[in-house]
Amino acid sequence: MSVETLIADRTTLGHRLASDFEAEGKRALAARGTFTIALPGGSVASAFFPRLALLSFDWTRTESFWTDKRAVPPSDSESHYAAARSIWFEPAGVPDARIHRMPAEKTDLASAAHEYAEELRRIAGDPPCLDFVLLGVGSDGHVASLFPGRPMLSNERDLVAAVVDAPKPPPRRMTHSR
Repeated sequence: MSVETLIADRTTLGHRLASDFEAEGKRALAARGTFTIALPGGSVASAFFPRLALLSFDWTRTESFWTDKRAVPPSDSESHYAAARSIWFEPAGVPDARIHRMPAEKTDLASAAHEYAEELRRIAGDPPCLDFVLLGVGSDGHVASLFPGRPMLSNERDLVAAVVDAPKPPPRRMTHSR
């Protein structure tokens, strides 16, 4: 696998993302009959999800997961799920059964993380096979809800983990940890 760096404006990046997404999706659908993706929230979602909503794609065979989620209800304006639903899933007609939302609003966040990891394994295999993972990097250097200098980066062994002390609000979150 080669690595390519593309530095461009949002429009160019959006077109390239859509092109790469579509190509990887077609490859995965031809090879296995399903396309598994992991999605971020934040500025990446707001900048690029509307572009993905315009694709003519087989959403009935696309399984959507999250890289992380803030511990807020799914209807909250800070919810990554709520954002994706309004700017991508509803406009594109993505079936609800193919959207695997992190249940980070649950009181027992560790248990919710374990449940989500089991769902991920059940659908994407063990270890999970994710065909397309879209990530962003926060201004403080965090990716998903993995913050630089935090112990989780070196200590976590679970596939999905609870974060109870994120250095930026909200402090409670769920994240893929590996």
